[in-house]
Parts: sequence; C-alpha cells; structure tokens
Amino acid sequence: MGNILGKNLKMTVAGESHGDYFALIIDNYPCGVKIDCNYIDSCLLERRPQFKGETKRVENDNYKIVSGVFNNYTTGAPITILISNENKHSEDYEKNKFLCRPSHADYTGFMKYHKFNDYRGGGHFSGRLTALFVVAGSICDFILDKYGIVVKSHIKSIGDIYDKQFNKDNIDDIKKDICILKSKKIKVIDNIEEIIGKSF
Repeated sequence: MGNILGKNLKMTVAGESHGDYFALIIDNYPCGVKIDCNYIDSCLLERRPQFKGETKRVENDNYKIVSGVFNNYTTGAPITILISNENKHSEDYEKNKFLCRPSHADYTGFMKYHKFNDYRGGGHFSGRLTALFVVAGSICDFILDKYGIVVKSHIKSIGDIYDKQFNKDNIDDIKKDICILKSKKIKVIDNIEEIIGKSF
C-alpha cells in the first residue's frame, strides 16, 4: 500500500500505532466547504470497538485540524489533521518483537522496511490508521452532500443470516433504511439485530 491515495483528491497518511500521532493530509480539497466537527465525531464514534471479540484497545481518537480550515470553512489549502495515540502499552511488544503474528502485517512490515519497521502494534500497518480513513471519508461527505449523494453500507450477511437489501428502485425506501441504520449499533436494516446480537 502506498501512503498517497487518490487522483483528484489526494490523501496522505502517516504514523505508527504507538507513535504520538497519526497524520492525514488532504490535498486539492475545494475551498468554501463548511466542516462540521460534530459529524466527524459521530463517524469516529461508530468506528470504536463495542463488542466482545474486538480489540481491547480503546482510544478517544482526539483529533486536531491544524491547517486548511479557517472559521469552520475550508480554505483551499491542504487540510492537515493529527490524531493522538493515548492508550499505548508499547512494552507489551518487546518480548515478541521478532515474532510475526498471524493475520497481521508484521511480516510485511519486516520485509518492506528491511527490519527497520516499528513492530509495536503493527506500526504503520496498524488498524489504528483506519481512524484517518474515517476522518477523510467524513470530510468527503461534505462535498457529496452538495450533490445529494449519500454513501451508506450495511451488513449483507453473517453466516447464513441475511439482512434485507436496499430497494434500489425507491429513494424513499432507501432514506427510511438509512434512518434505521443510524439508530443501530449493528448495521443491519431488518430486525435480525437481535439474532446477531446473541453472538456478541
């Protein structure tokens, strides 16, 4: 994975799981777009672990917009955002620093950076980086909203349990389903949330 993503809007991500900060830079974002931090906060809140089996590491995902926004509106200059890492237990990784964990990118980082990788918590390949993608996505929502474009997803299935599908032919039904999704911790449209919830 490269660290610069996108064509029209370019997003640069930087940082490691146990560093002080993660950094996000969004370049070529249009000026004059109002930034609603409450919306960004709500998106980050949905990302946080809520169920058993998820990571035990809980971060507040405190972020700071340090450039590109003035008086709540974008200026047209690159938007720079820092997200702090607070709940770190770096010493936990010392005894296993050369042991690559299954289902992680430890070996990838070890090979890509020729043994100079930050192995603590996956380093630059940590799931913590997804906080940056959530912030970037929520900021892009402000542009899409101007054109009436809404991006939403739901769980299609877990095992042999299937959720109701969006009705692509009726915009009113889609709007109702989006309202239902907003009210649920487990992102399903139908009432199967109770069935799925028994597994968590």
